[in-house]
Formats: sequence, structure tokens, C-alpha cells
Amino acid sequence: MGRHRALDSSALATLCCVAASPHSSATQLMPSLSTYITDTRMSTDLNNPNEKRRLEEHLKKLLYLLRTLMLTTSRRTVIWQQADDGEVMTTTDQIIQELEEFQCSGKDSEKQQNRVIDNVDVRRLLLPPSDVHVGEDRDELLKKFHRATSKLESILGTITTSVQNPQALSKSLHATVDASIQLGSLARALRNDEDIIQSHRLEESAKKMCFATFNLLKVAEQVNQMADSTHTRRRLMDAIRSLNASINKLSRAADPGESCKELVSSLNMQNGFLQPSQPTCALSYPECLEAVQNQSDVIYKLKSDHSVSREEGISTLQYVAASACNVSEYATHCAYLINISDKHKDVARTGLLNVDRIQNLCESMKNSCVKIMCTGNINQIRDLQSVVKDQVHQLNEAVNESKAKVMSVADEKDFQNAIGAVDAAVTEFNGCPIDTDIRTINPATLRLLDAVEVLQAVITRPTFVPKFDSQSKTLAASKDVVKYTRYEIVH
Repeated sequence: MGRHRALDSSALATLCCVAASPHSSATQLMPSLSTYITDTRMSTDLNNPNEKRRLEEHLKKLLYLLRTLMLTTSRRTVIWQQADDGEVMTTTDQIIQELEEFQCSGKDSEKQQNRVIDNVDVRRLLLPPSDVHVGEDRDELLKKFHRATSKLESILGTITTSVQNPQALSKSLHATVDASIQLGSLARALRNDEDIIQSHRLEESAKKMCFATFNLLKVAEQVNQMADSTHTRRRLMDAIRSLNASINKLSRAADPGESCKELVSSLNMQNGFLQPSQPTCALSYPECLEAVQNQSDVIYKLKSDHSVSREEGISTLQYVAASACNVSEYATHCAYLINISDKHKDVARTGLLNVDRIQNLCESMKNSCVKIMCTGNINQIRDLQSVVKDQVHQLNEAVNESKAKVMSVADEKDFQNAIGAVDAAVTEFNGCPIDTDIRTINPATLRLLDAVEVLQAVITRPTFVPKFDSQSKTLAASKDVVKYTRYEIVH
């Protein structure tokens, strides 16, 4: 089987985070490892003996290191010793190094030179921190914490605007790492040894924030290599949202009285996403206008002069902020459709091929397949087979809605072939005689995984979505929509 696509950053990031938190993530090891193995298998040319040998050696070493980590962690847990000691950290570091080196070794020299993240930053995020704030006044620490939060949130706004410039993107990501580590360090300094629950909540929230930062780094690196891909750009925005959510969660754990600042943070973040160069959904222009009006109506209905309690006020503001963000998303999509309507009027009228929906369904099918391969329980396999059948039905519905929206003849042919391969794999999968021999399910599941991966590789081609045209006759009108939307969000 040939190379279908580059190694997916999400599988690598998930496995790295599991390795960096072996005690709390033990149940996630098998699914994340299976997903990673499947992904590396799909991104390796198995017909090339050197490539195949490289993959085999990598997986053997990785399995040995993961086994060593789990044994070490389990032994220390049994004898009531600290989990994050030097021995565990050394093995974790070796795992992260092995994963990073394998990813880098599979890239050509040009991509190596254009890397936007530093391996040192990766280790700083995933390994236990060394910075400690001892003896500082709590009020002063809180002030520093809030300043660090504002600093990190402002840096996040520079990432989406620098994706076309590798040097600027690298600088923004490095600054993000510094700010994230500083914020996590300050949060840990706010722990109260007399309140075990609060201390644990702060520790876990700080760790998850660092993991979210690491995931953002890996997605940004993939965007840097696939700048024209709408799907990777969308994933970058999702990664930024995820990091922003983890920052908010950490802030609530450190200072529960600052809930209102989250709303301002969300709106400021959304303001940075106002870039019509990429679609934000698959709706047509009329559908988008209707969605904007519906969300605006929600905001209008939530406005009230009546006095309410603090909790009700915060809840109302959260609804308003969510609706404002939705208006921003739909308005940005309108601006994109206005721009491409100069050359693609039919697309603006009927909407885009729903790449995100197909991708999400493919990911759900892959997750179900991984679960099937990780269990030996026949009843669980039967339940998961039913889940896969339902997912296949939804995928067929999405495909049927999308067939007429493929613009290129070559893309349409490859799309149809990929769908045909999935249908054939599903037929084999459904026909497995698991009642007589449960082992027959794994080969069929692997072939279904392969077919779904190929479909994903086809559907994420940049040619499936019209490009934003900086020379379009409708460019001025498109910019006006963004300008007006930005003004409404700010005010």
C-alpha cells in the first residue's frame, strides 16, 4: 500500500500526552497507541523495504519504551512513591524523543528546514515543570496569574495571522510555549496544601493546558506544511479554541470569581478568526444569511433591563457571547462566499461540499474500528459493529449530498473510487463470522480502516474547496462584511 498522506498530528499528539501522564491516562494508552500505529502504517510506503523496516524498528522501540514506562509507573504506585520521579521522566523523555525523531526522519530536507516548532519547547510542555514560586504573597501571585493569562490570550491572536509566514509563526508558537509554561507555573504556586481537592484541580488543569498548547503546536506545524488545506486551517482554529477553553478552566480553578473575563476572552479570540480566506461551514449564502439573522434574534431576545442575580447574569452573558461567536462564524463565511461568487456563483447558491462532516464521520468510524481491535469480547464487538453500521449509513447520506458539489472531474473519480472501496470493506466487515471465529474481525477491520483513511486523504484535497481570490471583483464587498462584523464584536 502506498503513502496516502502525511502523518496526522492528532494521533502523535495524543500518544505523546498519554506518555507524559501515564498514571492518569493508563486507560487511554491502548486506543491512542492503536490509532497511532494505524496512522503511521497509512503514511508509510509498505512496498518500500527501507520504509517498512524503518516503521518496524520504530514500533518495536516504542512498544518497549511504553512497556517500561507502564511497569515503572505501576511499581511506584504500588509502593506509594511519587509517580513523576527521575526514572519515569527519563523514560517519558525517551518516548517523546522517539516519536518526534520518527516524525522528522520521514520528512524531506526542505520540510525539515521549515519546521516551526522546537523539540526543546515540546519537552518543556510535556515534562514536569521546574519553575517554582516560593514564599510569594497569594494576592501578588493572583495578579501575576491574571497578567500571564491576558498575555497568553493576546499571543494566541497572532497565530492565525502568521500562518503564511513560517518565521512569524515559529516566533508566535515559541512565545505561546513560554507564556503557557509561565501560567502553569503560577497556577501551581497558588495551590493550597490544606485543600487537597483544589490543589489537584489546579495541577490537572495546568497539565491539560500544557497538553492543549502542545496539540496546538503540532497542528500549527501541519498547517505550515499544508497551507492550502481548509481542513488543517479549521483544525488550527479548533486547537486554539481548545487551548482557550483550558485556560478558562485553569482560571476558574485558580480564581472562581473571574468568570466574566472568559466572555471577553472568547469574543477577542473570535475577533482574530475573522478571516474570509477560508470557509467556516458548508452552508450556501441564503442559508448563511438566515443563520446570521437567527443568532442576532437570540442576542436581541436575551437583552433585558430587568435586574437579575449574578449567576443569571453570567449565564445570559454566556449565551450572548456564544451567539455573537456564531454570528461571527456565519458572517465570515458570507464574506468568503461573496468573494468566490465572482467565479463560482453556483457554489455560493448551493453551498460547499461538507468536508468537515465527512471527516468527522470518518474519524468516528476509525475510533470504532480501533475499539474493535482493542477488545476480545464478542458482545462488545457486536455492539460496535452496530455502531459502525449506523456510522456508515450517516456517511452514505453525507456522500450522496456531496457528490454533485465536487468541482474537478479527477477529484470526482477518486472520490467515487474511495467511496466504492469503503463500501466493499464494509460488506466484508459485516460478513465476518465472529460467532465461529472472532479472529476474522481484525483483518476486515484493518481493511475498513485503510479504506476510510484513503477517503480522508481524498476529501482533504485543497481542490475540493474554491480558493479565496485576492483579485476578485467582489473583494471590496467581502472586506466590508468582515470590517462591519469586527466592529459589532468589539462594540
